[in-house]
Amino acid sequence: MKNEKPTQRKQNIKKLLLKITMLLLILVGLLIALYPFYVDSLNGLIDQKRIEQAQKKSVEETNALQQKMTAENERLQKNGLNPGADPFKDEKKVESTQAELIGSINIPKININLPLYDETTTDVLEIGAGVLQGTSFPTGGKSTHSVISAHSGLPNRLFFTDLEELKIGDQFILTVLDKKLAYQVDAIEVVMPDDTSSLTIQEGRDLVTLLTCTPYMVNSHRLLVTGYRIPYNEAVQATESKGNQWRVLRYVLILVGVLVATLALIYLAYRLVYHHQLSKKIFDFSFTVLDTSEVPITETTFRLMQKGRLVFREGEPVEATSDPFGRVEFKQLPGGQYQLVDVSHNDSRIKFGVKKKKESAMLFISRRKRVKQLAIGKRKFIVE
Repeated sequence: MKNEKPTQRKQNIKKLLLKITMLLLILVGLLIALYPFYVDSLNGLIDQKRIEQAQKKSVEETNALQQKMTAENERLQKNGLNPGADPFKDEKKVESTQAELIGSINIPKININLPLYDETTTDVLEIGAGVLQGTSFPTGGKSTHSVISAHSGLPNRLFFTDLEELKIGDQFILTVLDKKLAYQVDAIEVVMPDDTSSLTIQEGRDLVTLLTCTPYMVNSHRLLVTGYRIPYNEAVQATESKGNQWRVLRYVLILVGVLVATLALIYLAYRLVYHHQLSKKIFDFSFTVLDTSEVPITETTFRLMQKGRLVFREGEPVEATSDPFGRVEFKQLPGGQYQLVDVSHNDSRIKFGVKKKKESAMLFISRRKRVKQLAIGKRKFIVE
């Protein structure tokens, strides 16, 4: 085996680098374009684990939280709601404390299930939804009004981004300390950030308002979606279960799809490098063509093809003609796989070459196996 010419080698390296650069650009572009989807999916699966952990609180922890929230709700029933500062305005001033994970909020219509914390802080708004301070805890009961806040328009999380899709009559479900609470939307309004006039307790009613910024990416106003308590019956449970199954499946499909696409591009880059390394090895390939009676077939011309294209050398197709002994020889072939084309039988192509760097000689390839002999029609091909 001999080495490639220096000029040809440089050209091959340039082509290789160009192809790898293109693949890397495609990979980076793909990861940037799909970033919101796969990050939201990954965080969504993490959220489900957080929610599951919240449901594993000890009896003592659950009772203590329940007593705390019940006492606060009773106080608010007497004194009225006192919503704190707008949670989305100048967030840096919102004091961050150790918020307690108390459950989840599930909105089947927009396909989300978020961790629900007992207060709204800067940290909470980065990972889920929180109960707005100064409003009722969402434990159910007459004369309560809980306000639940979450972000919209984050690049890596959906949260309440699609909340504006909810209509009158849509439902959402809270899971608080293992208790299921279902609500049906009966009021939707857009207000200024400091307008809390509708966030009041209505005597005898069990209300929950979902709060987020609007319009999308402008955030000059606040969207309030209010629902009243309805029974958590089999129909609501079926809707919730179906939404949960589809959401998890969607998360998994997105993550698997992005992973497969990434691995495929990395594999293509690896194959390019591997084939380049393989092409640096130079081979001579010779074989004999015989008929069924073992008589050499002479004066038959074969041309080389690679990847469906004719192989050229110095502007001319690479070809060889069988001699009086039926022998055909090709010299100085870079490592790789080729096809032989009989000029007189252009529809017939015979694969040969090397597939791995450790292979020391070119052979015919039939059904993915390397063989020294090959019978096609009334002809036999034998590698020397």
